[in-house]
Amino acid sequence: MAVFPCQRLANSDNENMLLPVYNSDAIDASIKIQIAFIREGSCKGKNGIVEREYKKIISLVEPGKPIILTCPYYGSPFIEFGHFNGYMESRKLASGFKPYLKEKFPVTFQYVPWSEGFYQWGDFYLFKGILEKTKTSFYVYIGKTKSDDLPVIEGRIWDVLDKDSSVKKVLYADEKTGERLIEIIPGQKKHN
Repeated sequence: MAVFPCQRLANSDNENMLLPVYNSDAIDASIKIQIAFIREGSCKGKNGIVEREYKKIISLVEPGKPIILTCPYYGSPFIEFGHFNGYMESRKLASGFKPYLKEKFPVTFQYVPWSEGFYQWGDFYLFKGILEKTKTSFYVYIGKTKSDDLPVIEGRIWDVLDKDSSVKKVLYADEKTGERLIEIIPGQKKHN
């Protein structure tokens, strides 16, 4: 944790209010580094690898199609996941964000193990409700280390859809981490 020297705020009604004194040279150096990363196009090393993997996964998802997410707490390629966590943590303040998030991400659902429904901005939908929002197909994203959630999610799906007349395509799979992006086309015959 960084510790900044502080100074009393001049002309303040609150004599106990302190403001941090920032080292402008350190801030300038930090900004220069960030600009260099932006100009370069991406970070190097592990961050660059993760960034490329995330871009690859996101590019496989057709906008407007429903997606069910299950992700570890430390993140996912989908920005909606960060919003889900922020929304759930904001508790009473969440209602102010709900209309915007429902409009911005109308077909994104979060798998939560403590409900039979899929979570979407304070509401829960059974799989039938998600199915009503798709015309052609939908996606299931299983984040790193969350592969144990896949059988539960698929169980909910196959309770509603006929598994034999649907097509399941694995668009991305990392065997080492268990990460997967799956597209399911309901009502189609499988092509063997």
